[in-house]
Amino acid sequence: MSTMRPLFALLSGLLFSFPVSAAEVVGIVARVDLEKKELLLDGRGAARGEALMFVVDNDTQVLFGKRAASLADVPFGRRVHVLYEVRDSRRVARIVRVNGPKPTAPATPADKGAITGVLRRVALTDREVVVIGPGSMGKETETTVAVPEAARIAKDGKAATLEMLKENDMVRIVAEMRDGKLTAIEIQVGAATAKKSDLVPKIRLGLQIADLLLKQMEKREP
Repeated sequence: MSTMRPLFALLSGLLFSFPVSAAEVVGIVARVDLEKKELLLDGRGAARGEALMFVVDNDTQVLFGKRAASLADVPFGRRVHVLYEVRDSRRVARIVRVNGPKPTAPATPADKGAITGVLRRVALTDREVVVIGPGSMGKETETTVAVPEAARIAKDGKAATLEMLKENDMVRIVAEMRDGKLTAIEIQVGAATAKKSDLVPKIRLGLQIADLLLKQMEKREP
């Protein structure tokens, strides 16, 4: 009996040392506060539509794949998986797994600007798109943009809908910050239109050169 008591005390101590509540959630990075060491997510999946705040401490692991990073490396608009525990009614992040490659520099979008690149994902339910394009240092950056019903969408110069957009489409998005989210104002899709507009001037120039050569040949004839 005397042997069981220390064993029971050890097991009880280990039991109560575990987090009171632990869970995992998926979301889009809405804000990173380095001073307060907080991470705000716009929830996805079961937590879609919720604003989720997490505390990041010295024990929190931030990972891009298997590559370790810090809170300062987490870019706005990136999709993340957070494993957390609840302490004193606050969510404390234990592991933050960030989708996509680690950026060469923290990516903080301007309040309003243009995003260009290739569509990696079109989420109809969440009404958002993920664009892969050049970042602040010229490297490829993954950016998530919300697409409201009021956003103007054009494909190959014609009015379109979100359902008509496809992965690997070339895209240019004019966006702004709304309620902590990067939100599309206008979306233009289609590389074919740009190529066509470049082709016509080249053909016209070629015809002008050919006409000039023909005139010179006519002058040389006896």
